[in-house]
Amino acid sequence: MWKTELQEKSQALFRTIPRYRLVKELGPDHEKVFEVEILISNKVYGQGRGKSKKEAEQMAAEKTLTQIAALNGHGL
Repeated sequence: MWKTELQEKSQALFRTIPRYRLVKELGPDHEKVFEVEILISNKVYGQGRGKSKKEAEQMAAEKTLTQIAALNGHGL
């Protein structure tokens, strides 16, 4: 959900799609925590953590949407 919304917003505002980059994998294999950051036009916009890469990407997308909305003076 958040990733789809971010992709649409990124294409509309920046004319490019966001790129997700795995920053860290923490913890033992059975309790991994993944940290992901989002880049739009090579600028880091948000980071997220989760128990899976997908969850970390969703968290990062939500934070990035909030940041973009604040920069543009709009709520989500």
